Amino acid sequence: MSVLAVEFERDLARESTLLPILRRLHDGWLSEVHAEISAALMPQAPPWQRFSAVRYLDTVFHLRLHRESAAVDAVAYIAAPRHGTTLMATAQMLDLLRVEIGELSQAAASQQLVRTLLHAFLQQLEHWCADVEVALGWIRRDTLAPEALEKFLCVSDDLFLPPFD
Repeated sequence: MSVLAVEFERDLARESTLLPILRRLHDGWLSEVHAEISAALMPQAPPWQRFSAVRYLDTVFHLRLHRESAAVDAVAYIAAPRHGTTLMATAQMLDLLRVEIGELSQAAASQQLVRTLLHAFLQQLEHWCADVEVALGWIRRDTLAPEALEKFLCVSDDLFLPPFD
């Protein structure tokens, strides 16, 4: 179990709802994503910085979104149906933007569009995090099955960029 998971377990013992746990998860995630792609947002970013950002989005981010989506799905039955629809649509939009950024980043002529899409991607991620917190933050942890809580605890475990081959 990671240090982050231990901290989350401590929070779970103190807090009665998911909101503080979700906020901690999302604050860290947003900081990480900003750090990983900020260099690629610069107007004169060299190709290797864009490649690095795309690689991060295609590996670490993609797995993290998949894990968080699974955790959200595990408790979404408690949320209002409109929240489930919104969360599913936002997750799909993030994944579509991720794929589009990857495809466009290979064309030198579309680098301005890649930066624009990266900005849109960051905004969409911020919406995802806020939507998850609104939809699920009120849920009392003692109403959830242990497996559902474990999914949230493991969202960010063992995520790293694989080495170049």
